[in-house]
Amino acid sequence: MSVLVQKICVLYAIIYSLSLSAATVKASAASKVDLPAVGQSHYLGCWQDADEGKDKHRATVARDLTVNVVTCIPMCWNLRHLYALLKNGRECICTSSMNSLQPSYTTKCTMQCAGNNAYPCGSQDHVSAFHTGYIPEPDYTIMLESIPDALMGCYTDYNKKFCRDASSFETPRLSVGMCMSMCEEHLALYAGLQAGTKCCCNSSVDGTVLVEPDACFRTCGDGQPFKCGGGNFHLSIYRTGITVKRPIISSFEKLVWMNSHISTLAEEIAEDREKLNKNAMVAFWVLVSLVVTAVIVTAACCVCRYALPPNRSSGYQTAATT
Repeated sequence: MSVLVQKICVLYAIIYSLSLSAATVKASAASKVDLPAVGQSHYLGCWQDADEGKDKHRATVARDLTVNVVTCIPMCWNLRHLYALLKNGRECICTSSMNSLQPSYTTKCTMQCAGNNAYPCGSQDHVSAFHTGYIPEPDYTIMLESIPDALMGCYTDYNKKFCRDASSFETPRLSVGMCMSMCEEHLALYAGLQAGTKCCCNSSVDGTVLVEPDACFRTCGDGQPFKCGGGNFHLSIYRTGITVKRPIISSFEKLVWMNSHISTLAEEIAEDREKLNKNAMVAFWVLVSLVVTAVIVTAACCVCRYALPPNRSSGYQTAATT
């Protein structure tokens, strides 16, 4: 019987090695980070959070019951971070490095977002990671010296004659230098900034009314002190470098760095869950087949052991003993 026990032990050692290999392959697959499309947010899966204060550039920007993927990614994108991490169902963490994270299984991120239960939001010690799609915008600081002299004042635009949709764009990264440069490229005489996020280009101020400077109280998100309009109808209007009135190039190209893009995240998460379910089924049937194989082999060994003639059996046992 000792030989039979040895065979069984060897068989189970093989099965155990196969299961370890499968786990290693799965862990390797989890650690692979696919590059997202340019400017596109991307779901990166579930990661174990072993930060413990190691990432000095990491910031928790929200911790409340409204946190979800749709709100967290734009916040991190606006702060110019590459990654948005959702943890514990209600924490939004921004970082530009994933060095403090370890790849893990999707099933470890067990909590849904408090603000939207359609999305995963990590767990107590795991994070659901997303690439924000951040792309650095062009540098417009070359315009800084000319900005104070270019300001014409604060104007109202109640009839929206200055700010036409075709000659405007919006981005939370707006700066006065960016707006002036873009309007100059489109051959406009004037650049108007509204609500800190909207840039309007025009070569006429007809229909606008000059008002008190305090009505344009907003600044842009670049940290500069220049005025970027007021409410919905107040514009800070600046002269561009264009001096001759010509037809404006009215259409603006949708540049990928202007705004965050999260339209495909729901599909990516659904695909990830579908793959997880398929992998779980495959793993289940592989395990079942291994167990069945082990049972069959064990039974065959037992049958062969007791089916041998008495003289061959005793000889076999003697040989095994020696």
